[in-house]
Amino acid sequence: MFVAFIDLILRAHLHNVLRDYTWPNNLCIDKSLRELRKIKVVKISSGLLLHNPLTKKQRDIFGRNLGYKE
Repeated sequence: MFVAFIDLILRAHLHNVLRDYTWPNNLCIDKSLRELRKIKVVKISSGLLLHNPLTKKQRDIFGRNLGYKE
């Protein structure tokens, strides 16, 4: 029951953060999270992090909510 309560808190926070993106684009939070789940990051031996190029939807989500700029 405690884990379900923590899950509820996290989902409410995600809903608040993703609200600006999901409402104008008619997406639910699950679809937004599915899109973000596609991001893959690889750490190479020198400690450098490499990721695949972001899609337009991913850039929109990060740009509106996290201040991401390329």
